[in-house]
Amino acid sequence: MAPRIVLAAVLCALALPASGRAQQPTSLPQRPSPRGFRREIPGFDFRRDGVWRRDARAVRALRRRLLSRRSFGALNAPMATGGGAALAGGVPLRSNVAVSGVLKVPAIIFKFKDTQASQLRNSTQYDQVLFAAAPTGASAGRPYTYRSFYEQMSNGLLSVQGQTYGYAALDSNEGTYTGTAGTCSGNPYGNSNCNGLFSDTAIFRMQAGLREALRKLDDQVDWTQYDFNGDGYVDLVAFIQPALDGACGGATNNHLWAHRFALTGAPYTTHSMTVVNGRSVHVLVSDYILESGVGGEGSCDSTQIMPIGTVAHETGHGFGLPDLYDTGENTEGIGEYSLMGEGNYTSPFSPSRMDAWSLNELGWVTVVPLGTGGTYRFGAVPTSDTAFFLPVDGANPRGEYFLLENRQAVESDSSMIQYHCQVWYHAAAPPACGGGLVVYHVDSEQIAQHGIDQDNRVNAGPIHGLALVQADGLANLDASPNGTRCSSTPLVGCSDRGDAGDPYPGTTGNVALTPTSTPAALRNVDGLPAGLVLDQITQLVPNGAIQFRVAYPVWVVRATDTTALIQ
Repeated sequence: MAPRIVLAAVLCALALPASGRAQQPTSLPQRPSPRGFRREIPGFDFRRDGVWRRDARAVRALRRRLLSRRSFGALNAPMATGGGAALAGGVPLRSNVAVSGVLKVPAIIFKFKDTQASQLRNSTQYDQVLFAAAPTGASAGRPYTYRSFYEQMSNGLLSVQGQTYGYAALDSNEGTYTGTAGTCSGNPYGNSNCNGLFSDTAIFRMQAGLREALRKLDDQVDWTQYDFNGDGYVDLVAFIQPALDGACGGATNNHLWAHRFALTGAPYTTHSMTVVNGRSVHVLVSDYILESGVGGEGSCDSTQIMPIGTVAHETGHGFGLPDLYDTGENTEGIGEYSLMGEGNYTSPFSPSRMDAWSLNELGWVTVVPLGTGGTYRFGAVPTSDTAFFLPVDGANPRGEYFLLENRQAVESDSSMIQYHCQVWYHAAAPPACGGGLVVYHVDSEQIAQHGIDQDNRVNAGPIHGLALVQADGLANLDASPNGTRCSSTPLVGCSDRGDAGDPYPGTTGNVALTPTSTPAALRNVDGLPAGLVLDQITQLVPNGAIQFRVAYPVWVVRATDTTALIQ
């Protein structure tokens, strides 16, 4: 029987562009180093129920139940009602099926006693970089602000808003709060700088500085406006320090290292009062992100104001999303195909968007099931807001499935696609090269056992919770980042964070994912065929629509008797 053909009118609706999109980046800035500060320092995290994790956990649980029941109408309801329209009125929709609303973040900027006046910027500039509805002033010429990046990626279901307070003038020199250089161990650069993180004493001193900044500005802030979920805690505080990020490295760089964490010991008690469970209590501060106020396009330029890549990544953890790079440091994990992998390094001004799985966890994408064979097409994910769901055939104890999305040089993915073309061709101006169909293999058991509430090892170990099926079959994302880096056109065995061979058809012209193709559509649980054929993958329009065919079910028969006849 011939595969079913989906009506073009239905599919075109999935590919219509959304209005009010930010401009694509027009230049290709220098990337951060592929080694060094590419990873977060283990052991630093928000409280288990910090930021919006408690509410996001309930959203995830409900969405997983709906997905298991194939209740796609309820699953997609927040997107169907159109969060963007509500956001235009200033109030994003709230839903128990999506992480939605206004995350209000106070940005506390502080300076040390020995900070030079020439190092300081007007606090308004930080408002322009972080909270402006569109790039303006200090963020003019950039594709995004912290706020506009999340509003676009969430399709208007989430807005990050806030205000900058300060400068808070700390009482001591910078070294008091970083820890004494030469006295710490564990710095990934191999030196003994403390950077506020690499000893218990350094952490205590660093957080003493944060508490000092809070005390000095406490009376200027109505802290109640920053507790959206009414639990008595400020949802998230962004601290901004004036020096270069300690993560930039260097023997003499003992500046504070950017990170997310919660205040150790008791939370900070503000002067503001609120009501929790019928009791009048002081609003508390605990969960925070610490960032350098400088960095520019490469994240390490002390003459330029901060980018948004790292703060955007850390905020994703506030919604309960895990790291999708390999926290065991044995592979690249999902690489730059997600903000929650290493997408914040593609361009700190224009990070990669979240992957289809993360967007589904938050309710920020329309998930369309492909349970029957047919020919399908859809536009680039930032404009179609669509991911396709392909189930695994037969018994499925690990809860495996595939997700498809169309990643093109559109909006925040523009920088990622350009970089991946450079990785493949190793040229400043590579030949015609674009995105394509990206296929994810999801392993729900791995995610459930190793999420952010467990040990944050979703993509560590032999089975990855979210694996990118790399069309070129070279598995560069699966190679060790501590081994050979791809220094020419990628080959088997060298590692990178993503390249132009990964999407379908890609640079190798691979148009099929089948039980016998390279790579093959196989199950994690037993290595047997997943029961699907995905073929005839075609890029219909440059940076636009992709078309493909799906066939179900698929049986592969292997005979051990070479003389046997299969009838």
